[in-house]
Amino acid sequence: MSRPVRRWLGNLGLLLASVAAALILGELAARLVLPPQPLYRTPQTLYDPHPQLGWILRPGQDAFTHAAPVHVNSLGLRDDDEVPREKPPGERRVLVLGDSLTFGNGVATPETYAARLQAILREREPGVRVLNSGVPGWDVHQELDYLRERGLALQPDVVVVGFFANDVRPRLEDPAAAIGVDPRGRAELGGVRGLVPDELVYAVKRLRVVSAILYGSQELRYRLMPPRGDFWVAAIYENRESPASRAAWDSVRASLAELRDLCAAHGIPLVLAVLPLRAQVSPAPFTAGYQDRVLAIAAELGIRAIDVLPAFVARGAEEGLFIPFDGHPNERGHAVTAELLAGPVGEALARRRPAEADLAGAEGSR
Repeated sequence: MSRPVRRWLGNLGLLLASVAAALILGELAARLVLPPQPLYRTPQTLYDPHPQLGWILRPGQDAFTHAAPVHVNSLGLRDDDEVPREKPPGERRVLVLGDSLTFGNGVATPETYAARLQAILREREPGVRVLNSGVPGWDVHQELDYLRERGLALQPDVVVVGFFANDVRPRLEDPAAAIGVDPRGRAELGGVRGLVPDELVYAVKRLRVVSAILYGSQELRYRLMPPRGDFWVAAIYENRESPASRAAWDSVRASLAELRDLCAAHGIPLVLAVLPLRAQVSPAPFTAGYQDRVLAIAAELGIRAIDVLPAFVARGAEEGLFIPFDGHPNERGHAVTAELLAGPVGEALARRRPAEADLAGAEGSR
């Protein structure tokens, strides 16, 4: 081996050793000052492609969200139990629509706000069942399509929509093109997926310093260079609008109006839960412009809307309501959300008497 090659290999070895030493020292320092990062187990939640909805949860699967177990029943709902499509006599159903926050990324099924809402409502009325149809990555337009194509067949007595900031986007012409699904059922999000085994990716992300760098760089990117087309980022971080964002808001308003009309046609009360971003809660609250806009649209359309942000701001600093380095609510955040929804949803159930609910459900399933 020539001297230049030996020198090059020596320099490379020195560089790798320096990087390893920096990671070790950084990890030790991070473990002294930072909270634990999410851990991941495989397989993570799996999906099937769908021609209209883009992607759906793979029915009948047992998987994980981070390290929390996930069971998706035969109806494609996140539920540890099987649920009959036909509503049994005496049962009252609340159908919850939403994205990853409603699905419950990072928390166990009993800790999702849908499951906690069911527990609260059952203290008043044992026959209530809350159905969690949340699918990570969905927007309000897909949730409208799901309600029309699948949700009404479940004969809900109340519909709850978990609205999040990234719902502020125009209806996709081809949802299936937004997030691909590989043959194994994994969402194809770009990056290293397909090139590096998932197990190795998750092993690296077990390093707290790596999680901090990844999450911090994402926050910095959103502040300095918001991704093109993410109109909600500009609304939250910069409190500004553009012709494209106004078009996105118009699209959101149209889908909310269709949700209202679809529920009204079947006599089903509709409740909108406006969910906050972590950046709006801590460490320094950002503008609530997105909430104000959604609440104004809901008021205009006559939709009952619950703003979750004030309760998160009041309790977030002391309790910590989000998963570290992730941005999704933790079990405490889900509990706060369920507590806020219990009153309005309980009132909606009380207004819709069982006999009327059974009749409307039977008509809707014909």
